[in-house]
Amino acid sequence: MKHKYTVKNLPKSVRQITITHIDEEALKKAENRVLAELSQELNLKGFRPGKVPESVVREHIRPEHISTRRVELAIPGVLQEIAVEEKLRALSQPNVDFKSFDPLEIIIAFDVYPELKLGGYQKIKVKREQKKASEKEVGQALEELQERFTEFKEVKRAAKKGDKVEIDFEGFTPDGVALENTASKNHPVILGSGSLIPGFEEEVVEMKPDDQKEFDITFPKDYHAKSMAGKKTKFKVKLNLVHEPEKPKLDDAFAKKVTKDEKKGLEDLKKELRDDIQKQHDAEVDRKQEDEYFQKLAEITEVEIPESLLAQEKEAILRELKQRILYQGLSFDKYLQASGKTEEELLTSYDKQAEERIKLQMALGKIAEMEKIDVSDIELEEHLNGQLERYPENQRAQIKKQYSEGSQAHLMLEHQVRMKKTLEKIIPKE
Repeated sequence: MKHKYTVKNLPKSVRQITITHIDEEALKKAENRVLAELSQELNLKGFRPGKVPESVVREHIRPEHISTRRVELAIPGVLQEIAVEEKLRALSQPNVDFKSFDPLEIIIAFDVYPELKLGGYQKIKVKREQKKASEKEVGQALEELQERFTEFKEVKRAAKKGDKVEIDFEGFTPDGVALENTASKNHPVILGSGSLIPGFEEEVVEMKPDDQKEFDITFPKDYHAKSMAGKKTKFKVKLNLVHEPEKPKLDDAFAKKVTKDEKKGLEDLKKELRDDIQKQHDAEVDRKQEDEYFQKLAEITEVEIPESLLAQEKEAILRELKQRILYQGLSFDKYLQASGKTEEELLTSYDKQAEERIKLQMALGKIAEMEKIDVSDIELEEHLNGQLERYPENQRAQIKKQYSEGSQAHLMLEHQVRMKKTLEKIIPKE
């Protein structure tokens, strides 16, 4: 390779290559391509397209055009050769600026995979504070199960806290104009649950079936619907039904109903609840320990993140948000409306989060490489089977096909397992 060029390191992991001479052999190959293109394009009497001789092409095309075009065609190959020579890993499409053709000066800039400076991660120490499931927590879990299995029976009396009622209501401005999105028929609510705006449920207490009532409520200043935040509203309410709660007794019969196992009693149920609570505590401790480790790891990691990589990560964060909103059965447009932000403003707000994620991903990848963390086929199979358990059995075989070797899903799975093993290696669970 006889190209003449210089390489300059710019901020944010940008490389700038200035080319001042291209090898004659590369130019000759590019010129042959130019002549072949022009032979196809020229429409000359007596010649079929693509059959115009080189000498005739040169007679009809200005030499400056051929010279310029051959340089343009040569650049991709030249850039690839320089990248190999300089061991540059491009992350973005190059920005090519043809400053001059005579004398030759071409400036090319592109993002490269950033260099990572990783400190002594082996010296990072994080405490692991164990948390045991308490009897109080088990008792609270039992009470929650009682609430879940509570049945309601209709009663003919005044409503009180804890009752499940059905009401009709409609909101009006102080001068009596009906407000949009403030009306409902046969609306169910458990009094005291706090599911309605503050002060509303208290007004329903002591009402009897068929009673009607009017009262004023001021919406909270931070109410999610901006149009209603802080507004004083008059509500007209009619109580239709009152249902009294009947909590089940905490005994073996209740345990059998909850566990759907005739062999299990109340003590078995308590053990299951205690085990579940302990798993939650362990997961919480894991997260806290990992967060502390990540914070310390970030402090000893230095990397200049290119703009293209930052943009990709911000888009990934936005996709994750949209997916969560979709799973919750909500609309992304309504989410934007409630947040008071545009999609572009959301992306801008992700700058710091995206930087931290990229830095940690790169640091953990480097540690996995240094620790020589390998992933076996058996480990991949076990991890995949664990994920498939979340799907109906009749869908698992089809989903598993998506993880064929070499597929994007397979690569992602391998990355997940490698990162899991890396964390287990550097953050002991003792």
